[in-house]
Amino acid sequence: MKRTQIEFIGRSEINAIPVILKENASKRVLLVTGDQSYQACGAEDDINRLLCNYNLIRFKDFSPNPKFDEALKGAKLFKENGCDFIIAIGGGSAIDVAKTINAFQAHEGQEKDLAIGKVKIVNSLAPVCCIPTTAGTGSEATHFAVTYVDGDKYSLASDALLPNYVILDPRYTDTLSSYITACTGFDALSQAIESYWAVGATKHSREFAEKAITLLIHDIETAVNDNTKIARDNMLLGANYAGKAINISKTTAPHALSYTITSLTDIPHGHAVALTLGNFFILHKEKRVPQDIQVKFEALFSILNVTSPESAHTWWYSLMARCGLKTKLYSLGLSDDFKMSIINSVNIERLSNHPIDLTEEDLVTVLKPELL
Repeated sequence: MKRTQIEFIGRSEINAIPVILKENASKRVLLVTGDQSYQACGAEDDINRLLCNYNLIRFKDFSPNPKFDEALKGAKLFKENGCDFIIAIGGGSAIDVAKTINAFQAHEGQEKDLAIGKVKIVNSLAPVCCIPTTAGTGSEATHFAVTYVDGDKYSLASDALLPNYVILDPRYTDTLSSYITACTGFDALSQAIESYWAVGATKHSREFAEKAITLLIHDIETAVNDNTKIARDNMLLGANYAGKAINISKTTAPHALSYTITSLTDIPHGHAVALTLGNFFILHKEKRVPQDIQVKFEALFSILNVTSPESAHTWWYSLMARCGLKTKLYSLGLSDDFKMSIINSVNIERLSNHPIDLTEEDLVTVLKPELL
């Protein structure tokens, strides 16, 4: 039976934390946070004030792309200190590693098999509360957790990984730079669009995706360029809806291509996804998709307030530019042979979730200089 999350949404909703811990009779908390961002966003001051009577064990020793050994270290810290609750405060990496730590601590001796999918989560996990400090990944709303084992990316998946509690307090996103706001915003927007057209989409996931798209396209420019509170509020809620959408549908080809782009260029994940997503509007037209799929694309165009694949393509890259993001992959300094590196390392599972069958030639097409 799937768990229903308990959500606290709004500015200063962090104040619910002591109530949550009291309800769970928790005494010792593993606090999974970013490094400097934890203090910079104001979360550290709030946590110290609210939880001064609790034993807090902080874990922050993990990478932007969390590694197996890092999660293992966090699980060991959880067990050694007798923790009974996990609070994750940060971006997608902090939340993902917190989920992985929780799975590992409950399956001692099986951690690697768990990470690579050889065994499933069967033991009870500790309760988790996630507090995102970026409006991007939506990881607080998903039952997935990404970890890297020997350099390869794996995704734990289990209903048990869905966090018990979520606090969406937009105050922690107010201090994000314009660039990170744009990157995380485009990650969320890409997730929502991909979710809408995904093979795995359902009526329910499309409802979440439409809510996400509507909020995000309305406020992303304002959040990036003017940093108003209402825009920040809507971006965080939109990212959460996008997370709920992909929790059902998963993502598709633009995400599949993005991971190697990030590794080759060091640009943030959201920027990497955005670089190719707009080109898929054109590719879908050229592939002459079946009528039932075309109907879904047209419904998506209506949500985006565009009328055709060409106008969707133009709108997408114009929006990126207005948000200060480079729109040309070739402008990031990669040599021409980078294309095959991206294609050869693509996530096949996400390709199979794309609404049309894709060939290697199709992937080369979306990476062409004249499109990018």
